[in-house]
Amino acid sequence: MGASLKDADGPRTAMKVQLLISETCDHCRRAEKIWSEVAAEHRFDFSVVGLERPEGEALAERLRITTIPALVVDGVLVAIGVQTPEEAEEIVASVSPGTNA
Repeated sequence: MGASLKDADGPRTAMKVQLLISETCDHCRRAEKIWSEVAAEHRFDFSVVGLERPEGEALAERLRITTIPALVVDGVLVAIGVQTPEEAEEIVASVSPGTNA
């Protein structure tokens, strides 16, 4: 975790972040916007996973997630709800030290 990889656009961390959402959830849209911006700045692997899709359903079942939006980092549930940009930055720093852009 936190290892730096090189790609065509510069360094990218190996951290994988998944945001579990529902397409009908207003809070989820806010969380997606915040996490998309943080991911662009820190360049980690970020994906939005819809609860309505098989992948989302399987993720929710495996981690016993019953509330969304839910943030999963490297397969571990780390947060529920909408984080502020500052809280998102703190989460990134705590799980992937040394990856500040």
